[in-house]
Amino acid sequence: MKILKISNPTIVILVIAFTGNLFQYLFNAFLAQHLDPKLFGDFSIAKTFLALGATFCVFGTDLSTSRFVKLLDTTGKFKFVRWCLKVLNLSSIMLFLGLIPPAVFLLWAHFYGIHDFNNYHLAIGLVAASPVIAIFIIIINNINARQKPLVAMTLNTVVCYGLLFSCSYLAARFISPVFDNETIISIYIAAFLILSLTAGWYFYSVSKSFNVYKLATDSTPNHPHQDQWNAYSKKSLLLNLFSMLLFMIDLLVIEAIAHDELLVGVFSVCTVITSFFWIITQNYLFDLKTKTSSLLASDEGKQRLQTMYNKAFLSAALLLAIVMTVIVIFHNEILRHFGDQYTHAWPILLLLSINCIICFLFYSPRLFLIYGDQEKFIVWFLYLKLTTLLIICAPLTYYFSITGTAYADIITSLLFGIISYLKYRKVLTIKLFVLF
Repeated sequence: MKILKISNPTIVILVIAFTGNLFQYLFNAFLAQHLDPKLFGDFSIAKTFLALGATFCVFGTDLSTSRFVKLLDTTGKFKFVRWCLKVLNLSSIMLFLGLIPPAVFLLWAHFYGIHDFNNYHLAIGLVAASPVIAIFIIIINNINARQKPLVAMTLNTVVCYGLLFSCSYLAARFISPVFDNETIISIYIAAFLILSLTAGWYFYSVSKSFNVYKLATDSTPNHPHQDQWNAYSKKSLLLNLFSMLLFMIDLLVIEAIAHDELLVGVFSVCTVITSFFWIITQNYLFDLKTKTSSLLASDEGKQRLQTMYNKAFLSAALLLAIVMTVIVIFHNEILRHFGDQYTHAWPILLLLSINCIICFLFYSPRLFLIYGDQEKFIVWFLYLKLTTLLIICAPLTYYFSITGTAYADIITSLLFGIISYLKYRKVLTIKLFVLF
């Protein structure tokens, strides 16, 4: 009974995350069926730029929220939300200013017949929608920081991808069964506007002391710790950008070296399927993120953190084994959901699955180092990992196509996973992998 009480939050969070990822899977499979494989490859690249743009707009306030909000009183929480919105306004302006030069250049190249603007405007359109997604992310982080992890997870996964899937279905049903760039951009903007309003309403309902009008017009002095928030958010932005680039570098290398959107589409389909592994990896410690910093401050807290981590790790490892078994047995059927042209991608799917398992094993050291005041090390760690992946990935992709890309992922993940573990053992005492 004690085990059930300890592991229950993790199991519930993972079930919610799995349900949300199922909707993400359906959304991507639905798009793949309504898009040409090459256009699906373009969409996959554009989606990574969207994630990068949203990460920039959030500007590291997500990690700052997990770290600081729990330590603030009501007034401090109000000033923290106000600070988040100010950061979002500034970063959004910077993003739009940064989009002007490439948009003008691409229009000029299109006018003179050098490049077709239609090959790029999906990415530009989705990146321009980044502030809308960033608002949603900020609200979700603040909901989670107020000890509402299940609600935050439900909104961020089940409701989010369920709404994207619903919007895409309605677009195919009432607008056109064949999607173009404008349809995809419209689906994302409409879905995240609804999501932001829904999440904002919930956040207001659980934060009765928050006056929305005052939040927009308040001119009281800044919180005395705001400089600390700014410094931490800048470090966090680098962490998030490097992490995001690690996820998108594969597709960019394939696009740059292979010059084949079809290969990008095949690799993207395998990435969508293996996202079930990532859902487990990124969420099995979800309940601990807002508690880790405070628990690491005392011996009693470390013991409690160890117990919570052990149960979370075992629950996640069991789910990971189930997902791997399903993929191995039913890979042909799963790939066929995206179209018959993807059924030959099983070797790539297997390699990416192995890479996901490696990343799962070495995820917790990096997370605990971040919340254990080792942000500077993690920034350099991710920078070196990104550089190494790029150096390895480019030649392997050139000589072995997307198979080489998958091998580059495995080599880099294993190498830097071991490095993060060795660093972790020097500075923290929480036993990893339950045993050591």
